[in-house]
Amino acid sequence: MKRSIEIITHIFFWIIFAAFIVMLCKIYLQAIPDAPISQHLAYVVFLELVMGLILFYITFFGIPAARKKKRNLLILSTVLLSLLVFFTIPAMSYGIWQILSSVIPHIIVIFLAFIFRSFSDYLRIKKDKQELLLQNAKTDSAEVNKEVVLIQSKQTTVAPLQKPVNHIFVKSGYRFVKIFIDEILYIEGMRDYQNIVTRTEKIVASHSMNELEKLLPGGFVRCHKSFIVSLAGITSIEHDRIKIGNKFIPIGDSFKEEFYKNI
Repeated sequence: MKRSIEIITHIFFWIIFAAFIVMLCKIYLQAIPDAPISQHLAYVVFLELVMGLILFYITFFGIPAARKKKRNLLILSTVLLSLLVFFTIPAMSYGIWQILSSVIPHIIVIFLAFIFRSFSDYLRIKKDKQELLLQNAKTDSAEVNKEVVLIQSKQTTVAPLQKPVNHIFVKSGYRFVKIFIDEILYIEGMRDYQNIVTRTEKIVASHSMNELEKLLPGGFVRCHKSFIVSLAGITSIEHDRIKIGNKFIPIGDSFKEEFYKNI
């Protein structure tokens, strides 16, 4: 887009410059009607345009090099001055008006070349800044994505490292008792309390069956409104009765389907 603007600007400049040269040549030829080239307006205009093109683009493309080194600036100035003198020599025999009409347009061309060079550099710098901002935005986005992936991977890897629950604390009277999960055989519900039967003892817990069911991890199944059993502690199942040690525990009708799904 910016390149197109620069090209259009150059074209517009040369249209205006050509119109200016035509006007200047007409004024000159009217002032000096007996000049040898007075009958050849097109020739004068063409010659001025060619000289203008040479001076303009030598200046336009020479400025970047001249900015880098003083030596290049001196060379550019010498070349432009030599060309101005060279283009003015043919007009010296016709007087000061002819000299001025030949030199002034070329000086204007050199001055405009400096302006166009600055404009071109401005467009290039603006484009470079936009590209740099876009690149930085992409880099920042990529870094954010990397951090998100890293955080997600850390979260994914941390979760499996959590220690499995191997015990619970239950309230028994005025104290909390620690019970190891693998020691529990079954829980029997009473009216106001629950009996937690382990391999070595019975613990009276001041919890509801629903509360204990939520406390226990996988491996325990509610088989009756009054019983929760450990699947690991089951010796056998016969006629909808579970045998754990010497204890037979019934399987309630409303719990039967869910119980058999989990064993």
